[in-house]
Amino acid sequence: IRFNKLYKMDWRLNKLIVQNFKFFCNEFILPVDCKNILIYGENGSGKSSIYWSLYTILQSCLKSNATVASKYFDATHSENLRNRFSDNPYSGIRIEFKHTDGRTKTFENSIYITNTFNTTDNFMRSTAAASGFMNYKFLSALFEFKNSEHNDIFPIFEKEIFPFLEYSKVHDLIDGDNYNQTSTAEGWWRYILRCHDNSLILPHSASKKSSILENTHQYKQFKTLIDDFNDELTSRLREIIHRVNDKLLKIFNLPISLSYNFTGADFNRIKFGTTKAKDGKIHRPRIILSAKLNHKVIKDSRDIYHPRSFFNEAKLTVVALAMRLAIYEMTISNMPDCAEMLIIDDLLVSLDMCNRIKVIDVILDYEKRNKQLIIMTHDRGLYNLIRSKVEENEIWKCYELYSKYEGYDNDQVPIPVIIEHNNYLEQAHKHIKSFDFPAAANSLRKEC
Repeated sequence: IRFNKLYKMDWRLNKLIVQNFKFFCNEFILPVDCKNILIYGENGSGKSSIYWSLYTILQSCLKSNATVASKYFDATHSENLRNRFSDNPYSGIRIEFKHTDGRTKTFENSIYITNTFNTTDNFMRSTAAASGFMNYKFLSALFEFKNSEHNDIFPIFEKEIFPFLEYSKVHDLIDGDNYNQTSTAEGWWRYILRCHDNSLILPHSASKKSSILENTHQYKQFKTLIDDFNDELTSRLREIIHRVNDKLLKIFNLPISLSYNFTGADFNRIKFGTTKAKDGKIHRPRIILSAKLNHKVIKDSRDIYHPRSFFNEAKLTVVALAMRLAIYEMTISNMPDCAEMLIIDDLLVSLDMCNRIKVIDVILDYEKRNKQLIIMTHDRGLYNLIRSKVEENEIWKCYELYSKYEGYDNDQVPIPVIIEHNNYLEQAHKHIKSFDFPAAANSLRKEC
C-alpha cells in the first residue's frame, strides 16, 4: 500500500543539479529521490536559490528563444545570476525526473544548452503548467497599495500568475504569422503585445506609420483576439474568487469575502479630447480587488476598497494564501505524461500557530492529490512542526541546509552543507566532517 502511494504519480522529480548559479558556486546536488522534500535553511544557505533554480529551469520551456533562456547564465548579460565567486565558464541547472518503471528524463538550461519552447518536449511544458511556485513575495504584494491607490492586482497576476494560469484553448494566430501557440495566460498576453509591436502583422498606413489600418482582416482578428483574452480571463477570475471565498469560509473560518471589478484589455482608443483620432495603443486590463466583512452583527457592510488599511497582516496573509492556493488548484492535473510539483519557500512566516497548522494541513493534503511537495523555510519552529507531521512517512525526506566557508582570512568562499535529517548520530558525523564541532556535540547530546 505504501509503495503504491509513493508511486501513484508516474513521473516525479528525482534530482536537481545547480552550478555557478546564485548561491551555488560549485556543483550542488539536491537528491530528491522521487520523494517529498522538507528543507530547513538558515539565511544565506542557498534555500531560496533552490527555489529559483527550479523556477528558472521550468520556466525556460516557455521562453521563445535561446537568448532569453540563457541570459541568467551569460556573464556578459546584465541580468545574469551567476555566482560571483566562480570563474568557471559553465553556469547552469540540470533536472532529472524518474518514472515508476525506471525511465528517466533529463533537462538542462545553461550557458551552452537551452530548454526553450521550440526545443523541449510536451513533458516539460506540461510539468511547468502543472507545477506551482509559492513564496512570501506574492502574499506581501497582493495588497501592498497605499490608501489613495486602487488595489489593481493585474501587474501581480501578469508577473506571478499568468505563467501558470491555463486558458481553455490556445490562442488564434493572425493571418500570416507562424508564432508558437500556447494556452497559458502569459502566452496569450505575450502574443497580443507582440502583434501590437509588429507592423508586419498589423498593417500600418504608408503615409503615417503610427496609424494602424482598421479596415484590414488582421485588424479585426487582433480585436477578436483581445476580446477572447478578456473573456478567458474573466472566466478564470470568476472561478478564482469563488474558490478563494470558499476557502476563507470553510478552512480559515474568516467572515471575509473578496470581489473584483474587471476592466478588460483595450486597443486603439479614441484619444482624450478628440472625437475621431485614435491612439493605436494597447491598454492593459485592470483587476481592482476589494473585500467585504460578512459578520452577522456588522453595522457597515459596504465594500472595503483598501484591505491593507483595514485588516491586520495575518488576515491579509491568509486571504492572499487562499488566492494562491485557489489558482494552483486550477492548473493542469492528472496528466499522464508530466510531473506535478508544488514548490514553497517561506510561505507562512507572518502567521500565528493556529493558522499555520490549518495551512500546513491544507498543503500536506496536496500529497494525496498526486502532487510532489518541496517545502522550504528558514523558520526552525515551522520546520519542526511540519517534520513532526511527516517524519514517520517514508515518502518524505527532511534536510537541513547550512553555509560554511572554504578558505581562510579574506579568501573565504561560502559553500552549502546539506544534512539529511535521519537521526542525530548521522547528523553528528556530518557536522564533524564539516568541522562544526559544537553542532556535532549538540547532535550527540540529542541522540543520547
